Amino acid sequence: MEEALSYTLSLNDIDAEFVNPFLTALHGTLSSLGNQEALKGEVSLLKLDRYANDTMILIEINGEIHGAVILAMDADTTKHIASALLHGIPVDTLDDMVKSSLDEFSMRI
Repeated sequence: MEEALSYTLSLNDIDAEFVNPFLTALHGTLSSLGNQEALKGEVSLLKLDRYANDTMILIEINGEIHGAVILAMDADTTKHIASALLHGIPVDTLDDMVKSSLDEFSMRI
């Protein structure tokens, strides 16, 4: 069995050339969802032993670089985004319809 590689990165180790296109796509997608301005915050790199959010979206990156980005959010944020994706239909539970809309959201990014 192969041993997993573990790296500790600082924000300075991350090349903006690879990160900025993703952040731009995410910002554009979020802005277009609810006809609201998506505000950019500070970029940070976190090392977590576990995730404590209700929803996690794994976005695979293929092309010049390969990897994955994980979007983690609480249930209220998930419901808000899913409702916007579903053209304003109220979302009360995280069901299969919500999962499908989040899959579409990740493909837009």
